[in-house]
Formats: sequence, C-alpha cells, structure tokens
Amino acid sequence: MRKSLSSAKQNSAREIEGTLGILAQPASFLGGGLSLCANASCSAVKAPGGEHVLQAAAIPYRWHQGRLEIAVITRRQRGNWIVPKGHVEAGETPRQSARREASEEAGLLGRIGSRPCGSYQYLKGRESHLVVVFLLRVTKELRRWSEDDVRRREWLGVERAIERVRVRGLKHILRDLRDRRRA
Repeated sequence: MRKSLSSAKQNSAREIEGTLGILAQPASFLGGGLSLCANASCSAVKAPGGEHVLQAAAIPYRWHQGRLEIAVITRRQRGNWIVPKGHVEAGETPRQSARREASEEAGLLGRIGSRPCGSYQYLKGRESHLVVVFLLRVTKELRRWSEDDVRRREWLGVERAIERVRVRGLKHILRDLRDRRRA
C-alpha cells in the first residue's frame, strides 16, 4: 500500500510540474521584447520601457496526508505572508536564486523546477521589479535556518495560501496552480 501511495504522489507531483510548465506562461517576460538571462548571471532584464530589477521566488510545496500544501513565510518588516523571494545575486541564475532564497528565508530544501512557472512585476519606490517564480518540491524542512529569528513559516492548503498572500501577481500564480489541479 505504501508503495502505491508513494507512486500516486509522485505521479501527482509530475502532473503538477508538467501542467505548471505552461502555467502563467513565462512568455509574459520572455516574449514581447524582454530579454532574460536564464543560463547566466544577471541582475536586471531589459524591457521596451526600460530595465527591471530581476528577482526570483520559489513556491515551496509538499504532499501532506494526500493534500497539496504550500509553504508561506512572513515578511521581515511586516507580518504579511509571501513565498521566499529575493534578488538574483552575481554569478547566479534565477533558478539558483530561488533555491537559495527558499533555504535562507524558509529553511526549505528540495527539487526546484527546471523552468519558471510564472512571473509578476511590482514597483518599489521608482524601481520596477520582475519576479521569476519557480516551483520547489520540498524534500527537507530545516528546524533552524538563517532567518528563522525574523520569519515565521507555515504550511497551508492552496486555498488558504491564496487567502493569506496579498501580492497580486503571486496570488494570480497560486490561483492558476489551484485551477490546473482541478482541471
């Protein structure tokens, strides 16, 4: 029984990763005149209207008691709920950055998707930021991590994660995840 349950979870995980490959298509930033350095280090992307500060995020997920759960964390300054996200550092790809942020900000390790599952933009002051989002299938949850003193981590069902997150672009990606699972 355990073997078939594990196999079912693996198939569901592959299905989610496969369908999310087309979720919130990264064409929104790969096409339309934008240039993203996916295989090289970079900190900004060129766009028709100027440059965006490049960031990467991870949506950490796991299967718990037969249900898909998403890990959310609190922001440092406020209690708002987000997923691990940060700047792409020199020498990193966005994918590597997303993996690093999940470890530093949430104490989560795992298998990161090979392609982004989506992206969103936001303004911070006068700077435009572009966040490239990857799925992270969590394989290890650390008890202590570098930011555990300034952040809380919580596992939620997809619906509850959508309710908690306030960032519009991230909320949209989570809704797409939910809708793809239902289809």
